[in-house]
Amino acid sequence: MQKLSIIVPVYNVEPYIHKCIDSILSQTFTDFELILVDDGSTDNSGRICDEYSIKDARIVVIHKLNGGQSKARNAGIDIAKATFISFIDADDYIAPGMIETLYGFAVKYDADISECGYISVFKDKEVICKFGKGIEYGEGNYLIEKFIESDIFYGVVTKLFKTALFNNIRFPVGRIYEDTWMTLNLCLEDLRYVRIDRPLYYYNQSDNSTLRSEITPRKAREYIYILESQLDLIDCKARDIVLKRRLYKRIMEKSVFWYLGLALSDKKILRRIYSKLYMRKMNYSIIDCLRSENIPTKNKFSFILCKAGLQGTVSFIKSLIS
Repeated sequence: MQKLSIIVPVYNVEPYIHKCIDSILSQTFTDFELILVDDGSTDNSGRICDEYSIKDARIVVIHKLNGGQSKARNAGIDIAKATFISFIDADDYIAPGMIETLYGFAVKYDADISECGYISVFKDKEVICKFGKGIEYGEGNYLIEKFIESDIFYGVVTKLFKTALFNNIRFPVGRIYEDTWMTLNLCLEDLRYVRIDRPLYYYNQSDNSTLRSEITPRKAREYIYILESQLDLIDCKARDIVLKRRLYKRIMEKSVFWYLGLALSDKKILRRIYSKLYMRKMNYSIIDCLRSENIPTKNKFSFILCKAGLQGTVSFIKSLIS
């Protein structure tokens, strides 16, 4: 049995797929199976995957009807045979020693999850993004403390997981921010976690990526879903009442940012409908906002005015400043 299953969801990524697959096949660690899940691509991505599978016996290609990234990842999990699983996005690529490094630390520390830093790749620059310093290891509540401190990357692509973690769990189908839900879900488990600050994953930041693209009604609904689903996870899995309060506080602090994106939108449907729906789900008071040490002063000011229905005042002030 191979030591690692690498799962890559593939959908209309013809300009990027060669670089992604080549970076995986060039790894110094070679004992892996590469599962390429063609999620109903309408360009040549699926054909390119098949061509690679002919050249390298480690590659398995799944062709399926389009169902989104979560469904594609789940399809890969369903057939993964190795002890560990890694997820890589098809428009990204990895450093030659990433897998060997993560696998080595996972084995050394008997960790359920091992993680590295990453490099955000823009058109004209690269930005190193790393968490912590050197090598860090922890268990028990260690991971959830990192979540509360925002000292963890919420995506899954920089991590190596024991396959057993996915025995009874899958990515939520049809969602946009499935990584955030999965990361919180795993953080709430009693897991052993090791992290190195070396940036070994290259994270492509295209203008049409999920995070960088403009807010649409669908994305607004996903904001609401991820808020609800995270609060549900906390209610179901956090047993300690103090921990629940701290997690709730952190989720609300992060939600202020998402709320303002809706409340200050140029689109009426986002501003008049979705921002109000989001606020109802937040149930976050002005007093709690003012007391927070993690919300910037300008965001506190904007939040208070928006909650009072004075979005126009905030937009006017912003226009004067800019």
